[in-house]
Amino acid sequence: MGDEDNELDGKLLQQFSSMGTTDKEVLIAEFQKLLGDQLNAAGCAFFLDMNNWNLQAAICSYYDFEQPSIRLPSMSFVKDVTVGEGESVPPNTKFTKTWRLQNSGDDSWPPGCCLKFCYGDQMTHIDRVMSVSLSPGQVTDISIDMVSPSKTGIYQGQWRMITPSGCYFGEVIWVIINVDEAGLLAVTQQMSRFEFGRPSAQNPSNPFDVNSPKINHSDSSELTGAVDTIHSQGVNHYNNSDQVVLHPTSNQNLPLHSFITPESSPKSSNVEEENQEMMIS
Repeated sequence: MGDEDNELDGKLLQQFSSMGTTDKEVLIAEFQKLLGDQLNAAGCAFFLDMNNWNLQAAICSYYDFEQPSIRLPSMSFVKDVTVGEGESVPPNTKFTKTWRLQNSGDDSWPPGCCLKFCYGDQMTHIDRVMSVSLSPGQVTDISIDMVSPSKTGIYQGQWRMITPSGCYFGEVIWVIINVDEAGLLAVTQQMSRFEFGRPSAQNPSNPFDVNSPKINHSDSSELTGAVDTIHSQGVNHYNNSDQVVLHPTSNQNLPLHSFITPESSPKSSNVEEENQEMMIS
């Protein structure tokens, strides 16, 4: 009788341990949700069946069996550097999320690592973004363009770094968005891009800028002073022999400037000489 009682107790414990797990498809879906793409449906069913369809025991068995023989890369989440982080976003609005990540391990990341969506609200048409291969201690910023859902509310999703072979590593990155009609996140990001892209107010190559380094101020001031002297004395006071020619002395690249009064032109002088000869004759 004692052996039969022990066998009966064992069967009862087995039944109790698998209570609430009759829907195997739901358990397989939950198993895959927790592991991401690391195991297909058939693999999940194998570990669940081996553990009497106990989800927790199946997960522990999987990690005990699939302990990687090589060391995975390391990643630490530094901070969220999204412009306007913490502000709500209007429905159906484009915005950009940016995270700063660091290689916190002793080995460089293998080429081909990427940040992959793994759970929750995706809010973008892509499910992964490639990352550069970081050396130990290096940091990088990864940005993803997203579109807010059409209905107001709080939405969240999870992203993780993944190796080219499909192994997740590092901390989980959360995306938590508050969708609100009065959200200002998109406007804040647009204004930020405008500020960074605005051209400088002063063009150093402007030839009319007095502060331009291309202008020789000593030569230009000398020439301007000579012209002002001519105008101050009055052009009409020059006679036929008055002709002013300014030769730049210090800059050979400046053109020759000549100022000739109408009275001193050769043509007018010849006419006056002819008139004097006619009067004498």
